Amino acid sequence: MVSRVCQCIDEELDKDWTAGGVQNAVKRLISEGNTLFDDLFKNLENNEELYNLIYDILIVGEKRTFNIYNPTLRQASMYGIIKEVDRNVSITSKIFEILICDYFISKDETKKSKKISGVLQRDVVHGGKLDMEL
Repeated sequence: MVSRVCQCIDEELDKDWTAGGVQNAVKRLISEGNTLFDDLFKNLENNEELYNLIYDILIVGEKRTFNIYNPTLRQASMYGIIKEVDRNVSITSKIFEILICDYFISKDETKKSKKISGVLQRDVVHGGKLDMEL
């Protein structure tokens, strides 16, 4: 992902190496399709426990203790979705956080099967999109 962000800044954003340029490159990366993101969502969709774990962490706001012997956590770690930070589960990158949150929000809007917490919506979702700065 870092290489693609750098390539985008260098080749598509007139070498704008400012914070704004990096944000624009990340926005482009998130909006384009690639095999990494395809695999990420395939893995979430093919494993209900994994999907629910990541949903609960990102959307519901639950904290989880990291234990590599938990099969779901082991799998999420193997896929590169989570990592351990101070004995807790954390998403490996802000790009994954944004991408997955946007995905869950979109699915919730489409399926109406789960409701996004009003606190989350009110605090970080504006105009149906995740406020990346928040």
